[in-house]
Amino acid sequence: MERGWQAGVTTESNTEMLVASDGAREATPNETDRVSVAGATILKPILDNAKAIAGLLGLFLYAVARIGIDGFYSRLHVTAEEIGLSQAVIVGRAALYLALFLAVFGAAGGVIVSIVAALIGAERRKRSGGRDAYHGSHDAGSRFLWGVAVAIFLFPLVLRLVMGSIFRPFFLASPETFLVALTVWVLPLLSVVVLAIRRRRYEQRVWAQALPSPAAAKPSPSVPTEGFRSPSLGTVSRVALGCVVALVAAGIMKLSYDRGVHQAGAVEQGKQVIPQGFGPLNIGAQPVCLQSPGSSQTQLSRGPYMYLGSSGGMVVLYDFKGLSNAGHQQRPLRVPTGSGAMVGASYDPARGAFFC
Repeated sequence: MERGWQAGVTTESNTEMLVASDGAREATPNETDRVSVAGATILKPILDNAKAIAGLLGLFLYAVARIGIDGFYSRLHVTAEEIGLSQAVIVGRAALYLALFLAVFGAAGGVIVSIVAALIGAERRKRSGGRDAYHGSHDAGSRFLWGVAVAIFLFPLVLRLVMGSIFRPFFLASPETFLVALTVWVLPLLSVVVLAIRRRRYEQRVWAQALPSPAAAKPSPSVPTEGFRSPSLGTVSRVALGCVVALVAAGIMKLSYDRGVHQAGAVEQGKQVIPQGFGPLNIGAQPVCLQSPGSSQTQLSRGPYMYLGSSGGMVVLYDFKGLSNAGHQQRPLRVPTGSGAMVGASYDPARGAFFC
């Protein structure tokens, strides 16, 4: 009697093996399930250490936010604490940003990975001559990695759709900034592409050895799933991957600091900085004018000034026109809260400047 062969999954031992069966082929999992299982297998080390990794991500995100905020306020000669940005506030923003980032980009990435994996599977099934000649479990791992690569490739487009064009002037501000941003994007993309190619070659080699040829009198014995998992990375590969992660992390921190300095430069030029989008680097400066204070109050020009924030009974303004000293030097002003009310400055489109 002819013997059919199928790929089965045993949930108790978490192993996948080629199982002999009499008669017709039984139903196999759909492509989405196979890719999901393959993705879970590849990401198993991450899932097993989810709490530790989440803690590291939170710490990294706080560092990114803190570096950018310090870059902004240090150029304006104030500290984050002076305008009410304590460590607790920054940590809270970083945690909120992490949750929103995972929700938005995680969902978008999952959709992209599923679509790409399904398209690759359909094309390979077509080339193999039909469903019976193609097993989705043969290449689920490589299709998952190719889907991740496409998701990374499309990340700038997703970022543009979610947050608009607020980063365009910054990324194009200088060749150095553009090069750092390009490196942060390209390095992960190339790394995942290399892993996908490596995984695909491994799948082809292992399945070629495991699956019997049509002319074979007796098929080869069953092969556990451990034989089809990605080969372990060697020392050189681990070091290279660690270097990529370190470079990407350093690049993101560099971009955060440069963005803070870039925004501070706009404040020095008398430009309004509006906090846009969601994110830990949620900084801003609003043009304001001081209403005429009483004679006992600190004597200051009406402005305009840039309002940075307040904390501890002090309002922090930035005198971008140098109105508060004879040398017309730009400097921050620390005014008691009761020194007078503030109103928004008016904008003159003809001059492109704010006035009181």
